[in-house]
Amino acid sequence: MAGALMTTHRALVSHVRGRVLAGLRGDRLAEEYRAQARRAFARLERGLGDYAVKR
Repeated sequence: MAGALMTTHRALVSHVRGRVLAGLRGDRLAEEYRAQARRAFARLERGLGDYAVKR
């Protein structure tokens, strides 16, 4: 679980760095980051949603 979270974090940081280097800044960069983060964490939730659930 921790590995998946850290990999997602690294991917988001890499994406933002690339966009900054491409000249993107401000509100548009922030919104793009939020959209990427929502998609990434939704994928994790779908894949790991039942992980360690106690019933």
